[in-house]
Amino acid sequence: MAIEIERRFVVIGDGWRRHVASSQAIHQGYLADGQSATVRVRMSSTGTAALTIKSSGSHLAREEYEYLIPLADAEHLMRLCDDRLIDKLRHHVTVGGLTWEVDVFEGENGGLVIAEVELERADQDIEKPEWVGLEVTGEARLSNAELCRHPFLRWEHAERSAVMGQQQSVPVGLSGHVVATSRSAGHDFSKSREPSVRLLAGLGVEGDTHMGSTVQHRSRARRDPTQPNLRQVHLLQAELLDESRQKGFAVAPGELGENITTRGLDLLALPRGTILRIGGEATVRLTGLRNPCHQIDDFSKGLLAVTLARQSNGALVRKAGVMAVVVTGGEVRPTDAIVAELPTPPHEALEPV
Repeated sequence: MAIEIERRFVVIGDGWRRHVASSQAIHQGYLADGQSATVRVRMSSTGTAALTIKSSGSHLAREEYEYLIPLADAEHLMRLCDDRLIDKLRHHVTVGGLTWEVDVFEGENGGLVIAEVELERADQDIEKPEWVGLEVTGEARLSNAELCRHPFLRWEHAERSAVMGQQQSVPVGLSGHVVATSRSAGHDFSKSREPSVRLLAGLGVEGDTHMGSTVQHRSRARRDPTQPNLRQVHLLQAELLDESRQKGFAVAPGELGENITTRGLDLLALPRGTILRIGGEATVRLTGLRNPCHQIDDFSKGLLAVTLARQSNGALVRKAGVMAVVVTGGEVRPTDAIVAELPTPPHEALEPV
């Protein structure tokens, strides 16, 4: 009999990120969720898929049986899960001889960060890292199966606030992190998720259709192909995706055409010329705002309205992310830290480019 002994905790802040050994994107769905057991299918960005049977409940120790299956089978089984789906970025963090799995949830569970650690014995002592907070091992509502039925973003505001307060998330300001990286070799509206992207100085994202020192936007290139390319990299705040989901639009990273999806950094409030240091190598300089257009409504009718707002004075607010040029090249991966360096005052607000 296979027994899984696991403890779960709310994550405090971002201190765990400097210990990340590896990361993977996980897409999983539930075929059955009964009183006795759950049956789950999982696909990973590592190229593997598995079918898991686990005894129900939120206890410390549970029976678990896991079997590797072909990806094609997993894709078919996933369609049978209806809307009982979970997307998350799982980061493997090794501290004190133990490997912690830090799950950063996406989609309708966006904003939730939970750490799990698997133990050899139920009474095993562990040394909790400083970024491990409140234990939620017995919290049924925070189990993956329950989050499929009652996603985090559908909780009452007070319930979500209680968990977010425990997480002590990094405040919006001059730092954040990468949630996802995407690119497309063609002029498609959406871009495909990638484990990483490489930025090339003065050009953009390697292998992306908008890479180049001169304008690559088709209508602008037709008017004047010698214009400088101020739209080499598109960055979009994941908070907009959260807002879209709350309003009934299921939007995943990359689907609005961005190359780098961020969290925790108020991109729209930064001035023109701001330098973003991403990870250990890459830097980009902000040139302006993405101007939302009808293609957003073509992708999902009504979504364009979510990307626009009005200030109290009636001024239009564009929320579809920002554009940048690459100053220093380098690899960019999910979980990479982002630090903003403001230009010398006076500052100029970002305008559409």
